[in-house]
Amino acid sequence: MSRLLHTVNPCFPRSGHRFLRSICQAYFGKDMKFKSVHMVKDRAIEDANYVKDHDFGLWNDKPDRAVTPEAQYLIQYRHPLESVQSYFEFRVHHGRNKDTAESWAEFLPWGMDYWKAFVGKWCLDAERMQGVRCHVVRYGNLYADTMGSVESAITFLTGGQEEIDRDRLEKAVGQFTGGFARYAQEQSEGERTVKRARDIRDFRYFDESLYEIEDSLAADYLVPLGLTRLREAA
Repeated sequence: MSRLLHTVNPCFPRSGHRFLRSICQAYFGKDMKFKSVHMVKDRAIEDANYVKDHDFGLWNDKPDRAVTPEAQYLIQYRHPLESVQSYFEFRVHHGRNKDTAESWAEFLPWGMDYWKAFVGKWCLDAERMQGVRCHVVRYGNLYADTMGSVESAITFLTGGQEEIDRDRLEKAVGQFTGGFARYAQEQSEGERTVKRARDIRDFRYFDESLYEIEDSLAADYLVPLGLTRLREAA
């Protein structure tokens, strides 16, 4: 039986949380007790050992999640342009935003401010995170090296006190790397349409000004966070 330490999963929306969590659930089975703070009223969720939190308090005028040495934090983030455009499409899919250039233009600065606040708190604030046990999973690494990323996450979740079951890990990873659903509803219906990482240039409202935003973030965010500039990868 696996013993998971109480772990909070601060994850910026559309940064691979469901992909990583699904594999971990396949690996740990009933020993993993998952809950999401934005789907229940109790932010503490005492009976869970894997707690998803988008830390929406950073933008919706509610208290953000306090950082405490009593918990450990599995942190997920993604390149800002990728995650913000994917989050916009998610909101359009669920009827929260209109699928128009005007709606995107309004959403972009809001999404960027939220992203900067998120990584500023969870990744770049050394004083706040001093003495706190945390582990980072970047979306790009999770996609490029799923096995290695998940293995490191499992080691973190168990505090390194459990030897990795390689056969079980390979089976769990194999369930999701052949294709993955973009949204939770599609996953519940058995659809697995995602076969590769998307290129932001395929986004219908893409224009070169997004690269200017990327340039402005390079020194203070992208480099410290270990994120590759999309302009260079294009």
